[in-house]
Amino acid sequence: MITWHGWTVGSRQTLLQEKLILQDFPARTTKLAAQASRSDPFLELDDKFGVHIATNWKYKNSFTLNIGYYDNRAEEGVVEDGQYTWTTDFFHVGIKYKPIKNWELISQFMSGRTNMFSPYGEVVVDNNYDNVFVLVRHFWDEHHIALRAEHFNVEDLDSTWGDNNNESGNAFSLAYRYKLGRQHFILAEYNMIDSERPSRVYVGQPEDLKEQQLQLGYRYYFKY
Repeated sequence: MITWHGWTVGSRQTLLQEKLILQDFPARTTKLAAQASRSDPFLELDDKFGVHIATNWKYKNSFTLNIGYYDNRAEEGVVEDGQYTWTTDFFHVGIKYKPIKNWELISQFMSGRTNMFSPYGEVVVDNNYDNVFVLVRHFWDEHHIALRAEHFNVEDLDSTWGDNNNESGNAFSLAYRYKLGRQHFILAEYNMIDSERPSRVYVGQPEDLKEQQLQLGYRYYFKY
């Protein structure tokens, strides 16, 4: 998803049976001609278990440290209905710190690698990626406000022609929430992403792009 669909900021989640449209790029007419036109992130191809190991350490009620490692242990070179296995692993470390009452700082850094192999053992996609964000939030009475800054990066290490997956950028979010009642909330959020992604040129978009979003919402929580 990071390699071919790029980084994004938002609360929308991909649904279990949903497939994502894959943009056109030159390698899909040559080395990646067998790739399906849509990505299926939930298709199981090798029936292997992945591993995610995580631990945390807490100091009183003011500081929490989280450390973890993920490895999907995917079998290399499996292809089914135009979908390939991707070997993916990453390391992550995060903190949560409450310096004073009603203030909180949350930060996380992650770094990993993802690869896609042909059935003949050739490396088709080889990417490193990393991400770091810092979030500060303040809450009082019925109010909650949060400010988040993020940097992300993808480094393309393979030599596949027509499939440039390099990407680098920064994101900024400002969110406000007001509690109307026990189950009722109104929300406002501003998001901005400023990134450089060469593969946009394949579909006639600028390599450097700044995207902005302002959204308002109402949220109701059901009682069970």
